[in-house]
Amino acid sequence: MNARNFIRRGITALAMVLGAASQAQAANVAFWSDYYSAASFTALNATHTVTQVTVANIDAGALSAYDVLVLGHLNPSIPPTATTCSQIQSFLAAGKGVVSEWNGATLLIQPAAGAYHAVTNPCNLFAGTAAGGFNSFGIDLPLTITAPASPLVAGLSNPFAMAGGSEFVYQLTGLGPEWSVAATYTGGGAVFPAVLSAVRSGGGCVALSPFDFF
Repeated sequence: MNARNFIRRGITALAMVLGAASQAQAANVAFWSDYYSAASFTALNATHTVTQVTVANIDAGALSAYDVLVLGHLNPSIPPTATTCSQIQSFLAAGKGVVSEWNGATLLIQPAAGAYHAVTNPCNLFAGTAAGGFNSFGIDLPLTITAPASPLVAGLSNPFAMAGGSEFVYQLTGLGPEWSVAATYTGGGAVFPAVLSAVRSGGGCVALSPFDFF
């Protein structure tokens, strides 16, 4: 499952959780990545309206115009501000959704000391710790589906793998009960969440994978 498939699945899943089935077909998506262009996601753009946003855009209140925020490969040298975090909190509180991969996890969850390419000034919107980020688990790491009914993994083989890049993954621990885990992976003899989602108590939801899908 590559980045494009995960993001499409994430948007569909958020639409289902939020009870907005129409969003599964046509969402207004804010795409925040400091390394990749929203225009390169051809299939995503064919279904949704996708616009590249920056920290400055988010701080200026741009998220109010969108249904979903996609986080993909954030640059630690362009950190979110306190305003960025409050804008994302307000976005979720308004019943919107976030789809995040790899180091976006360290924006949402406190990174452990020494975590690779972790976001500086994390928002810590959820309890827990994101460690690692670059490991020796190897490529083509198998992911075991634990909730086959989840739209994040529905229709995938069990186990499935994401080929190259799977050595870039965070180990998420200490997560709260709001998270539902759809798939797991084993690294260093321990089992960690690989695909998961959460509904925030104030509204809005998040679909997350700590793997490098890009």
